[in-house]
Amino acid sequence: MKSQTGPTDGPPSSAWLLPGLDGDGALRSAFITAMAPQMRVHPLSYPSSGPNHYAALQRVLASSLGGADEYILIAESFGGPLACAIATTAPPGLRGLVLVASFLRRPLGRLGPIARLFPIQAAKRVPEWVLRTLLFDAQSAPGAVATTLAAVQSLPLWRLAERRAAALSVDARGWLQAVKVPVLIVQAGADRILSQACRAELANALPSAQTILMDGPHALLQSRPCECAEVITRWCQETVRADGLA
Repeated sequence: MKSQTGPTDGPPSSAWLLPGLDGDGALRSAFITAMAPQMRVHPLSYPSSGPNHYAALQRVLASSLGGADEYILIAESFGGPLACAIATTAPPGLRGLVLVASFLRRPLGRLGPIARLFPIQAAKRVPEWVLRTLLFDAQSAPGAVATTLAAVQSLPLWRLAERRAAALSVDARGWLQAVKVPVLIVQAGADRILSQACRAELANALPSAQTILMDGPHALLQSRPCECAEVITRWCQETVRADGLA
């Protein structure tokens, strides 16, 4: 399947990165560095003004993508449905889509309705050990936990509430099935955020997608940056390149 832009013989040389609920792509600096020998990764951050529901984010961020290079779109957690929505528009230069520890709908499974009732103010008072337990593990760099906690605590409450509401109400199944480029799904074997049913639904939603289960927590790009870079680079070389030549 050749793209309308006429892909080159090799894998794309750049990627755009959509972050999770924290909204700060720069927090994935270790992953960006690990990808650097093979691919330039451009981190995106969600806007500090205006609405942050998925439709608004799609309109704002889609215009930031592309340029002269062909690229892949990498999205973590909250960014997954957004990346699917953007990919359905077949933006020029897009060669592949990578969903890391992400979801299509109901990320918390049966706990979703309860999460809606959880006071968003409590997010400002989350102890570091709780964040480490939910998102990270013993192999994660201590700095990653601290910077993520600081990013969450610096967000206005209404912004956190808006993104939480968007994640709990989205249904991206149709968006993913409309994506025409190769898709890689990277799932966390020790994910304490996404329900098992949610992860299974994503893995089964698109039969043509490649799914990889990685040993690690929900914050895979921050806790396993080198392993994620290796998996994504190999997929680009083997699958995205082959798709461009087909």
